[in-house]
Amino acid sequence: MSDLIYADFDMDAARREEECPDGIRLVYKGEEFILPAELPIDIFDALLSDDLDLTGIFTELLNSEDEDVMKAVLKLLIDRPSLPKVLLDAIHACFRSLFGDEDYPRFRRLRPSIKDVVRLARGLFERYGTSLGEAFASPDSPEAGGATSSQTSSSTTESTPAPSGDVDEPAVDEPAPGSSE
Repeated sequence: MSDLIYADFDMDAARREEECPDGIRLVYKGEEFILPAELPIDIFDALLSDDLDLTGIFTELLNSEDEDVMKAVLKLLIDRPSLPKVLLDAIHACFRSLFGDEDYPRFRRLRPSIKDVVRLARGLFERYGTSLGEAFASPDSPEAGGATSSQTSSSTTESTPAPSGDVDEPAVDEPAPGSSE
């Protein structure tokens, strides 16, 4: 039987290095909630559902010939009368994903206002990262705040080709053609 050799990839070690490995503490109306330290991937499930059809909504709005955005939105609501309820359900599903099945009902019982929910969403966007590009960037990329790469060795090898367009230096000190030396 041969010995197997594996490469290690310890995601738990990477998570421990994050700024808040135990979660994000949220205090609202005197109640304390602990949200996940990292944005859970399932938060996007409700937003990407076929019921909501977010891509279809954006497509309809972008393809609208009406220059007044409010009129385009009103037309969309007339064409999709269930949209407000489906959107509200998706928003609740996103927050349930963050708070968890036990804490989200407790949060809702505090009856947050629309402004409270907007403040919370803004704060969480800031905390988790403001763009999907940041959310999905490689942890080692400069855009994600990781270290930039550095040269691993200061030595070069003879097999390294010269950059394109460079002329090799003469091996022996010889006078250049046309010189008087």
